[in-house]
Amino acid sequence: MPSRQKAKGNNFERTIAKHLSDVFNYNFERVPTSGAMTGGMNSYVLDRLSESQKLLLEGDLIPPDELPNLKIECKSLKKISFSSFLTKNAT
Repeated sequence: MPSRQKAKGNNFERTIAKHLSDVFNYNFERVPTSGAMTGGMNSYVLDRLSESQKLLLEGDLIPPDELPNLKIECKSLKKISFSSFLTKNAT
């Protein structure tokens, strides 16, 4: 059973995927295991993946084929300043 924070993040990713699908009329899907396979301590896994495999696992949402260069990271925060989007580590 995932932690409350993980469950909150998963729910937020599903909500964003549905919203983007509705707005753009394309199918956006949540990445299975979203970050768990290649994030943090598992970053070494990226070295053995093909480019198409990396594309499927990068980010939190899988963009539709019509938007191949799009990478989406979802962050569910109570408060965030706009200037934090302009830095490499937006926290």
